[in-house]
Amino acid sequence: MSLFSRHLIIDTQYFLSLSLDFEHKELLSLISLACRGFAYVYLTDITEREIRKKIVEEIGKAYAKLKSSDVRVLKHLPSFMNFITKNEEAEVLKYFQDSFTLFKNRCQITIISCNIVNPLDVFEDYCNQIPPFNKDKKKMEFPDAFAMAAISRWAVRENKKVYLLSNDTDWLDFVSYANRSTIEEAHRYKSISSISAFTDLIYKHEDTLSDLAGFCDRLFLAHEVEITQRVFAGVLNSSFEAELDTGRRIVGQNIHSIHLIDNNLLSCNRNAADFYAQYELIGIFSVEEINHHGYVRENGLGVVDQIPRRHVLTSVTIWADVSLGFEDGFADNFKILNCQADEVVEVWLDGGEMITAEEWQNRVPVEVFGFYDGKMTEDGDGMMQFENLAAARKVIPYLHPRQHTLLIPAAIGDAFDPIMRFKTLYVMENESKVDEKGE
Repeated sequence: MSLFSRHLIIDTQYFLSLSLDFEHKELLSLISLACRGFAYVYLTDITEREIRKKIVEEIGKAYAKLKSSDVRVLKHLPSFMNFITKNEEAEVLKYFQDSFTLFKNRCQITIISCNIVNPLDVFEDYCNQIPPFNKDKKKMEFPDAFAMAAISRWAVRENKKVYLLSNDTDWLDFVSYANRSTIEEAHRYKSISSISAFTDLIYKHEDTLSDLAGFCDRLFLAHEVEITQRVFAGVLNSSFEAELDTGRRIVGQNIHSIHLIDNNLLSCNRNAADFYAQYELIGIFSVEEINHHGYVRENGLGVVDQIPRRHVLTSVTIWADVSLGFEDGFADNFKILNCQADEVVEVWLDGGEMITAEEWQNRVPVEVFGFYDGKMTEDGDGMMQFENLAAARKVIPYLHPRQHTLLIPAAIGDAFDPIMRFKTLYVMENESKVDEKGE
């Protein structure tokens, strides 16, 4: 992808997606490029005010929860009470406001004023339902409408092409509409999904940076398997939560695969590079209804609450901070310095497929250890592979995922494993003997 512009306008939504962390790795990378004149960053004055307003709102909500009965058990922890007593809400609020001010100064932010906008022009857009206005929430969009109108007039006046950084659908609609409207505005805007995508483009297209950036990118891809394995190991310790869904909770997951979608370069020098890498996970998530109140009688002795559990096969996107080392710029000195995946992964359950254990088991490959050419071996040697359970049962009819039959116990592992494995008793006896010798 070619570099469209060095000018970047950021929306409030993106700062919220970073949890208002103005020391986030992405923002530090942007500061570095801006300080060296490789990038130019802008906010509208409305966006600036929205961010300060959101800081007040988010800190207020956080402190309200700290004072609620939901966290009363934590009040027995000295460290928790120490935080409460030493960090008053006003002081924390000041810290975040000062952090935002410092970020603006370090990143040399230019403020685009909405004073250049005629309110009547915005009202006309409101009447004509021009983005960001729509039928559902017209009045709520006035702040965005003024911000977008200011950007439009500023871009024409300054003759600038710009990236707009926001994943808000209203901003995406604005870019689409503006680029096909007047001749003056046409093709002045491009949406970009993250700061890391922007920094990656800068590094790869800036003459003084591109050689080193290309070296770092090639090094990442050369060690992609090793890096991905490290990220996957970290993901297994992540917490998975249902996205925008208070009625369901994820109580278990079985991650089957992970693959790299993109690796964006955040920063690099002759000894190290930082990437923000995007991965797709595919897995099965076990879900319970939080507010379920169904009851059944058990043996006629009482009433037992039964929370139904469902299983959803779906994919989810995660991000990982990846730091690579290569002392003195030599590929032979490669090492992984850090691979940190998202601590909390939000899963969009409604986009997945409801599936039962039986349905899943008829999809996955089957491995049967202790069989050769359709026959069980007495020494436990051999292994046969099948496309699925149905194919395996044509050769070994008495295979059963959850029941012991003849000399073959039930399948090993979880019901939703990516491969169903069986071992005969002969195989297990051999493994037991090996373990005993090892001890």
